Amino acid sequence: MLRSEPMQDALRTAAKSEEGDRSDMAFSIRRRQNNRPPSPIGSPQPYVPPPPRPSMMFLSGEDERQPLCADGLVEYIKEFNRANSAQPVSADSENFTPKCRLHIWKRSRSTPPVDSEDEVAALASATKLASPLILRFTILDVMTVYMPLTFSDLTEPLSIESVTAFGPREKKLPHMQSDYLAYQVLSQHVAKILEAHPQTSVQKVIDLLAACKGLFTDRCTRCQRILSEEDHVPPVARFWRSGASATLTDASQASANASVIQPSDADAAHRGAVTDHSFWEPRHVTCLYS
Repeated sequence: MLRSEPMQDALRTAAKSEEGDRSDMAFSIRRRQNNRPPSPIGSPQPYVPPPPRPSMMFLSGEDERQPLCADGLVEYIKEFNRANSAQPVSADSENFTPKCRLHIWKRSRSTPPVDSEDEVAALASATKLASPLILRFTILDVMTVYMPLTFSDLTEPLSIESVTAFGPREKKLPHMQSDYLAYQVLSQHVAKILEAHPQTSVQKVIDLLAACKGLFTDRCTRCQRILSEEDHVPPVARFWRSGASATLTDASQASANASVIQPSDADAAHRGAVTDHSFWEPRHVTCLYS
């Protein structure tokens, strides 16, 4: 049957037809049944994550201080407390600026909190600056912050393990967590900064924390709100605005930032952190990159 002349003619005709038109041979049977045109977009592309955003702008170009070492910690604490004690106290409650203090924290029921320079030196001598040690930073009626510091040698820069913020009247130990969301967010924000910049010096972190004097009164420089719309948290983040890029929107913002910067010209020159047109901008964490 296959060898018959009519069958052979039919096969030769089919072969010629196939050679002349192959446009429909690549489609599968399922494609023919669906009768859908090919997608103009093509195959889905793999997801490419955006580049990581910087967690903070520190005073990189303006800060000429050497990283703080263990052998200079006591002197730094004394100078910091002396400079903050020299700040004028305004009788006007609206312009009141709370003072900042630094202490070396030691867990002891019999030892009162260290405040004077002699007591700071005495406690430092008693503890012999053994690693790790805990630095306590306080802003009167605003917050208390604990910073565990480690070092292997007295002449090596101090390394910050963590920063934990608490309310001014919370009776908590440094390894605990605050009961208030604002201080939890502040602690998480500084933790992200330290994770992104593990070599950050103690002085820079202290400057950042000192800029939180108006934590519950400063307005976010982005949304101009005190509390954020999402979680109703004050602007706990701080963004460094340096040099010519620094612009003050109004007199109240200038006054707030002036209280955040150095208390005296001599101390500012010593710490090398601030110019006349540089300051920390208060922002909500959600407004930090907007």
